[in-house]
Amino acid sequence: CPHGKADKDCDLPWAAFDEPRVATSTVELTRRFLVYDNRNAGKPRIFMETNKYSAVFHESSFKLLGTGIPVPKSAIFAGSTGTDCAPNVQCAVPPLSVKPVLKKELDVTSRFVIESPSDPGHLLLMSNRNTGTVQNTYEVEFALDPKKA
Repeated sequence: CPHGKADKDCDLPWAAFDEPRVATSTVELTRRFLVYDNRNAGKPRIFMETNKYSAVFHESSFKLLGTGIPVPKSAIFAGSTGTDCAPNVQCAVPPLSVKPVLKKELDVTSRFVIESPSDPGHLLLMSNRNTGTVQNTYEVEFALDPKKA
């Protein structure tokens, strides 16, 4: 789903951890939902829910591990630390919800063992860090014209 002006809801971006990053990148999104609430008969509410999301996907860092056999054909997961990380539990990711969300700070670093692209046969420990903030959802209510209701 392309971000920007979209006519459908999209997943919030959260950069992949298993690919090298040559530079730090950032993203900021505002999500809005127009809500018509007719649960209270005769007194409908119309309001807009808004929540904001921002994230930074940091440049990869590398640590030389030496040589190893066999050299992995693809990145091998070597652990994660950060928000909500625990053994056998996936670390935090941005919430995807049409319901109001609470503020949450995200900071996750994942590590992978990879073969050095510039020095074949040598292993590197690649670390990738994602940080992000989801703000509390806030509402702006619209008044209904009682003459037209």
